[in-house]
Amino acid sequence: MLKKVINNTIWLSLEQILRLGLGFFVGAWLARYLQPQQYGLLNYTMGFVGLFSPLAYLNDLNQIVVRDITLESSDKNEIIGTSFTLKLLGSLITIFLSTVTIILLRPNDNLSQSLIIILSFSTIFYSFNTIDCWFQQQIKSKYTVIAKNITFIFITLGRILLISTNAPLIAFAWVMFVEGALSSIALVIAYYISGQALTKWKFCFKRAKKLLKDSWTLILSGLAISIYLRIDQTMLGQIIGDYEVGIYSVAVRLSELCCFLPSAFVTSVFSSIIQAKEKGDTEFYRRLQQLFDIMVLMAYGFAILMIFSSKILVNLVYGEHYAATTNVVAVHIWSIIFMFLGFAKNIWVIAENQGAYTLTSTVIGAIMNIFLNLWLIASYQAIGAAIATIISYGFADYISCLFYKPARPIFGMITKSLTLTSCISRILRK
Repeated sequence: MLKKVINNTIWLSLEQILRLGLGFFVGAWLARYLQPQQYGLLNYTMGFVGLFSPLAYLNDLNQIVVRDITLESSDKNEIIGTSFTLKLLGSLITIFLSTVTIILLRPNDNLSQSLIIILSFSTIFYSFNTIDCWFQQQIKSKYTVIAKNITFIFITLGRILLISTNAPLIAFAWVMFVEGALSSIALVIAYYISGQALTKWKFCFKRAKKLLKDSWTLILSGLAISIYLRIDQTMLGQIIGDYEVGIYSVAVRLSELCCFLPSAFVTSVFSSIIQAKEKGDTEFYRRLQQLFDIMVLMAYGFAILMIFSSKILVNLVYGEHYAATTNVVAVHIWSIIFMFLGFAKNIWVIAENQGAYTLTSTVIGAIMNIFLNLWLIASYQAIGAAIATIISYGFADYISCLFYKPARPIFGMITKSLTLTSCISRILRK
């Protein structure tokens, strides 16, 4: 069993490494080709659809589906079929809301409307990702990883071909649509090869109510997180323009590039820290403090490194048209401190069953982000959006702990970690 788990983890990691590495460089090439105005429009429309797409993706529902398949294996086809139907209905709602909203916000912008319609329709294919839940439950993620990576490689080659042939912007939206379609086809083929069949799926209204009842807080949290992560680009494009979104999007990509290592590190130590709780709260919180310390040191290190290297990196990878990105990176990169701390804090949330707290803090953080963007973007443009991101992240992952009694010990621990000299001395002692 342990060997299967390790192999499963390796396959999942290989997918992330491939997408992160190849995706970053092809994405940078695409940014150079489109230049800030068109690249900004593409990111604006992607972020716009992203505000509604959690209704189609229902990622947090997957955890419930995997659990139910494990506990009720005889009802596997009912569980998967019902989940598929819920996601399909969610995608139809996403298409409707995205289309109506963009027409209201940009009534005379036919290109934006076309991009939104294409990208929103691509969410239909995500319904088939329910198949991945079955492979996860069987600890056979290598099949979905192979299917997705083959599709990813073909689509990447397609993007390179479009860039080489000077294709118009809308062609890249169609590529995303085709990517969703090919991924679905690949998953279905892998499902049939494994001896399963879609024809056996069935929808059950009672099962749908149970799935939604068990996951509604997670779904709302996912919507809040989506607003939290994407509203800045959407509001920046609506208030200032697509050029500024292009500049800001590159800064966000560079900040996100720093997140892979700490995310993987937290995943690696997750089980051992959870197990430490069985020995008592003292050992659990000691281990958690160590993790906070490491996350802060990583964040400071990446932030300082990125500030000093961003000018060279932006000019080398993205080109001179994105020179203004350097100033945005110098501000936005500090948001990773709270992102990294959030990765670590999630262990406490799961161990202490504090999902309601996470939902509340995330919703408040999302609302705060909206109002801060309204206030700061008009005056400071992309840098204003970056400042809004830092403040809202800081509230959701740090300050909110002060206002929730069970989380106050976490507030104290994070404060200790943010005090760099204290943080370093603790790590050296250990």
